[in-house]
Amino acid sequence: MDDHRHRLPPARRRVTYLQSVLRHAATQPGASAVVPRRALGLRGRLNLLAALSVLPLLVLTLVGDYLEYRIARDAAESHALGEARGIAADVGRMLQSEIAALQTLALSADLHEGRFDAFRPKALGFLTLRRTAAALRVIDPDGRAVFVAGGEPGRLNPNNMRLVFARTAPLVSGYRPDALDGRPGFCIQVPVLRDGRVAWDLELALDMTALAGVLATEREPDDWGRAIADTDGRVLLHIPATSLQPGSLLSARTIATMHAANASAIIPGHRADGTDLRLILATVPGLDGAGSPWHVVLGVPERALLAPLWRVTTISLLAGGVVMLGAFLLAGWVARGILQPILRLQALAAVPDAAQPLPPSGLPEADAVAAALHDAASARREAVARLQDLAATLEHRVTEEVAAREAAQAQAAQGERMQALGQLAGGIAHDFNNVLQTVSTAAHLLHKHSADPEAVERVARLLGNAGQHGTAITGRLLSFARRGGNGTGTPAPTPLAHVLAELRDLLAATLGTRVRLTLALPDDLPPVLVDRGQLETVLINLAVNARDAMPLGGELRLAVAPAVAPLPEGLATGHYLVLSVADTGIGMTPDQLARATEPFFTTKPAGRGTGLGLALARSFAEQSGGVLTIESAPGAGTTVRLWLRAAS
Repeated sequence: MDDHRHRLPPARRRVTYLQSVLRHAATQPGASAVVPRRALGLRGRLNLLAALSVLPLLVLTLVGDYLEYRIARDAAESHALGEARGIAADVGRMLQSEIAALQTLALSADLHEGRFDAFRPKALGFLTLRRTAAALRVIDPDGRAVFVAGGEPGRLNPNNMRLVFARTAPLVSGYRPDALDGRPGFCIQVPVLRDGRVAWDLELALDMTALAGVLATEREPDDWGRAIADTDGRVLLHIPATSLQPGSLLSARTIATMHAANASAIIPGHRADGTDLRLILATVPGLDGAGSPWHVVLGVPERALLAPLWRVTTISLLAGGVVMLGAFLLAGWVARGILQPILRLQALAAVPDAAQPLPPSGLPEADAVAAALHDAASARREAVARLQDLAATLEHRVTEEVAAREAAQAQAAQGERMQALGQLAGGIAHDFNNVLQTVSTAAHLLHKHSADPEAVERVARLLGNAGQHGTAITGRLLSFARRGGNGTGTPAPTPLAHVLAELRDLLAATLGTRVRLTLALPDDLPPVLVDRGQLETVLINLAVNARDAMPLGGELRLAVAPAVAPLPEGLATGHYLVLSVADTGIGMTPDQLARATEPFFTTKPAGRGTGLGLALARSFAEQSGGVLTIESAPGAGTTVRLWLRAAS
């Protein structure tokens, strides 16, 4: 009943539901009608509607806020990148200025001629003009310091010296831990040329205060980190002072980006205290001909970039919450106006059938349902009376129909049993006919070869096999009567070539003079595991089918060959021999071929066959651990293949 009600249209289903409530109230006047609980009530549905109305607007607002944040973030990153490039340009100008001044000093004639006593006042004057502590050193081609002025330079870097002499160009070193008076710094080296060749290497050693003056002039926020690093990623100077001390290595990712970027890049990073950063990298310009490039690194905290997003998101969420709360309050007020008429309908459902209609509630839809309920309740009694009369009539008709159906079923079952018995009798007659034909042919061969003892012995054995086959047929008939046994023999190793050779005369006599019999029997094939008597019976049945398929004559070819891949579907992996029985007859259509192995299906005229030959052949192949396959086409003959398991 419930399943039928759920298949009704929605409007009819609601009316049926209300009718069931009224029926319950009518049968139990003292009980109150209890409406089953719904998964989501009217108030909940209105709240859901309000939420679905506000949430898309809130989502759109948040998406807009995020897009604005992305624009602001891109602008902030662009600003930071501009700042980094500006610092890099200032560092580049400072280094170029020092290189130019040092190259001017290298033009001194006293230095060219090696008059270092005369050159010393010029060197000291040059150092006096420097804004930071510095030292000068002159190095000969053998790597010896032949002149020193100012502070104490650090250890000589042989690689840098060789580069100056080889390239005849200025060079700016990377981080040097003892560049000046044991303090970290860097060196600027220029070649001193005489007669077109480098005579001396003039080296200027500077400490980090030279770079600090450049970084101190910038006006980035206090929480921004500013650093200058050499080409190896070692920090020359970092402001403000943190755990990233001079000589510290930047992260491997930052160093790889510095080497890969042509001028600038932005990558994520973090400080030692765990603060997430956006690292702004900029290459110091103007050092292409003065050694490996330096880089400026700005560390911008992620929270500085995310702060606008969190601020705008918080405001949007608060505003959305206020709007949603107002929508919920409005939905509750509307729900009260709808629920009151519904409660009146529930009260009407608990009243007996004779109740008067309720006064109007102000909701037209609810008033229409109340009127429909009242009309339905009034008509209920008449419907119940008609249903009782109809039930009595139907009960009588059902009794008659059941009796007639049982009689028809019994008659149909008897007809099916008789049909099966007739088919079985036809099949047994077909098998006995094959046995009798074998006996008749054997008798003819005995008369023909009576003087040949070997032939007589061979035919006698065929007569014995025919007798055994007749016994097997009788056994199968008795087995059918007892509902047990199948009359099959025990499989044993059987040489196919030997069996076919012995059956040649019998098969030729069975086929007649219009059908030519040919055999292809290799001698080096292993035996197969089959019951020999059943195999001979199957071959005779297949030969008879082939003869009937060639009314005008033809050729029947029997061949044995090893099976090759692929094997037919359903055949287990192993070694098999294929016994082929091919005729040149009329063939079968695709529909006939699809049903060829069905029991009692035959393409022969009525009375000429039972349709059991191919079915028994298939059963024999499967019981022997193989399969049977058939290939046929109209006018192209039929080939039946028995795939039989080899004995070794």
